[in-house]
Amino acid sequence: MVQEATWRTIAIAAIAGAGFSVADRFMRGYLFSATEPRAVTERADLRPDEQATSRIFAQVAPSVVSVYAHREGDLVSGGDGGTGSGSGFIWDKAGHIVTNHHVIDNASEVGVVLDSGRAVRARVVGDAPWVDLAVLRLDDVPDDLQPIPVGRSSDLLVG
Repeated sequence: MVQEATWRTIAIAAIAGAGFSVADRFMRGYLFSATEPRAVTERADLRPDEQATSRIFAQVAPSVVSVYAHREGDLVSGGDGGTGSGSGFIWDKAGHIVTNHHVIDNASEVGVVLDSGRAVRARVVGDAPWVDLAVLRLDDVPDDLQPIPVGRSSDLLVG
């Protein structure tokens, strides 16, 4: 009789525990969830240094590109070699793109996505792996390329 009462107690405790678990999810998910959208806090005015950063970004963003590289699979394993991606920038109107060497290393196919969203195939025309740089050239050069503005190192200031 005592053994039967023990098993009943264990069964009731298990059912109660399961009930509390379900109830907890219900309480958290439905009763305590927000029914009204959160208030949006107005953005404060940008500080002068933040304004300068925003201006620089707006100036160079059309010159920044996304670079993708496809690598062929290993002939032994038969697997896919994978893809790599990174960023770069338009150097000139001739369609030269500067990027990092590790992005295009061992790539069988390279392409660039321009600021407009247009994807253009490219080929590696130069690389310097010891400084992790590579230069690509677009196969089909659009007329509206916007090369990145270039300055003089003598004009640079520390800071």
